[in-house]
Amino acid sequence: MGPQGAEEKARQDLANDINPADERRNANLPDRLFEAVARHWLGKLAKKVRLGKRSVKTLEKATWALETYVFPLESLPVSAIRRLRGQMPSEGEAAESHRQYSLAVGHY
Repeated sequence: MGPQGAEEKARQDLANDINPADERRNANLPDRLFEAVARHWLGKLAKKVRLGKRSVKTLEKATWALETYVFPLESLPVSAIRRLRGQMPSEGEAAESHRQYSLAVGHY
């Protein structure tokens, strides 16, 4: 691909809300998949629970939210998450889902 072709592709990517720099940075980093990053974060949160800095309920809710809303999206590169804006449940839908979870586990 010549310089003009590369520039055109970069323009198209930006128009589709794809940051070419993010794409290049993450191209060869399979461990930068969102699920891997999220599970790493959950591990850090679990450590805080063990240290008494966070509650078990916080870890349970965070795990539930990720497994319910995020992990079903399969393994997406972190750079792809920005493209999903506007596809999340509304605030009311999320609140209802949280209420149902709380009833199911007896926290409501």
